[in-house]
Amino acid sequence: IGGEFGRVMGWADQYRRLQVRTNADTPHDAAPARTFGFWSEVQELLQHGLGRGGDLQNALVFDRPGFKAEENLRFRNEPVRHKILDLAGDLVLLGRPLCAFVLAIKAGHKLHVEFVRRLAQEMEKDA
Repeated sequence: IGGEFGRVMGWADQYRRLQVRTNADTPHDAAPARTFGFWSEVQELLQHGLGRGGDLQNALVFDRPGFKAEENLRFRNEPVRHKILDLAGDLVLLGRPLCAFVLAIKAGHKLHVEFVRRLAQEMEKDA
């Protein structure tokens, strides 16, 4: 994770390695990590009737007044742990086991879903 989040939080890029051995494995160290974003993104969601179940217990809003990472993060690398959780969930869309090394850099759901779509196409060619 880098870019805008790194700038706001004053972090260097965050990295995390996770090995998932079977299709049923859950990334346990990632599970408690909350989703995150900026206040402007939250406002846009609310204007469209979305995000109504979100609160400051289940989401991090980095640029909200009074936010201090050292007081609000469950882990220093909570954002990257949540990204791992996102990726693991999106890879389930493949619908079959995957034995691979996956490196995701500044990725998100849109990129994950496109990756799974292309991977599924390649797997169909080999079937």
